[in-house]
Amino acid sequence: MERELPMLAAIAGPVIYALCEPETGEVRYIGKAVDLQRRLWKHYTPIHLAPETHKNRWLRQVLARGLKPGVLVLERVEGRPWQEAEREWIARYREAGAKLTNILDGGDGGRMAAELSAETRAKISTKAKQRKRPPMPQFLREKLLKIHTGAKRTEETRAKQRAVALGRKATPEQRARMSVQRMGRPYYGGGRRRQNGGA
Repeated sequence: MERELPMLAAIAGPVIYALCEPETGEVRYIGKAVDLQRRLWKHYTPIHLAPETHKNRWLRQVLARGLKPGVLVLERVEGRPWQEAEREWIARYREAGAKLTNILDGGDGGRMAAELSAETRAKISTKAKQRKRPPMPQFLREKLLKIHTGAKRTEETRAKQRAVALGRKATPEQRARMSVQRMGRPYYGGGRRRQNGGA
């Protein structure tokens, strides 16, 4: 039986939940979560909002109005597979005429992306990199700022970041831009100082 969302921390997954229009309460998306609080947070992050899906377009419209979707816990799944529960709830709301933004019938658990060919994944990745990212919602910006202000990185974190940076290779265009930006600046390495246009 569906019910309004209680304290998120009190909900142990898996659960089937629904995202609703904030003004009308109309159910627009049904999904599954093991950690509902974390799953909802992901819905609102720019990286997860970037792909052009029906759900993301709707979520971006809601957030642009300064609102957040309503949330319903439809079922705390016990005694049966969550895939069965998700498919059942999606089918139930579709039969009732709900304008769901779900593309699939449920129970796939991200399998669709895993089945894409390498060529298709590469095309999607290229298109996503070229797409302009939507602005981060103000409430999320403030939350992240509060979390990271004054945060100190551990040595392990610093080591991982150094390893990633060292493994990154600049393109010829990036190297050319960096070269132009460094022209005329003192060089403190082991070689000669770089002069304007010279080596």
